[in-house]
Amino acid sequence: MINTLELYVVSNKTLLILFRKFNLIFQTNKCRRNFGAGMVMSKYLIVKCPYCNEVRAVKGQVKTYTCFRCGKKVKLLKSQILARTNNHNEVPILTKKFKMKFLATNNQKIK
Repeated sequence: MINTLELYVVSNKTLLILFRKFNLIFQTNKCRRNFGAGMVMSKYLIVKCPYCNEVRAVKGQVKTYTCFRCGKKVKLLKSQILARTNNHNEVPILTKKFKMKFLATNNQKIK
């Protein structure tokens, strides 16, 4: 059997989504393989909604989440993951930190 490589012309957005999907699958498989060695998935993720740029925390095992600001159901693969943590005490601190960072760039006040 001969392995063939097929090249397709894709947009940058499609390429980015495919890269994130591959990266997430690779990390998940790597974590499952090395579970006994201390490599585990993060319990919590700080993500940014791709539609309205709202920052929120989600559990690490979810595939989709609903944005609190725009109400859209978002796939985790389409969102930008800003931080990962296993400590539940760090979640509100990290969320507020990234909200402040993005609001400062837009010159808005935090609610």
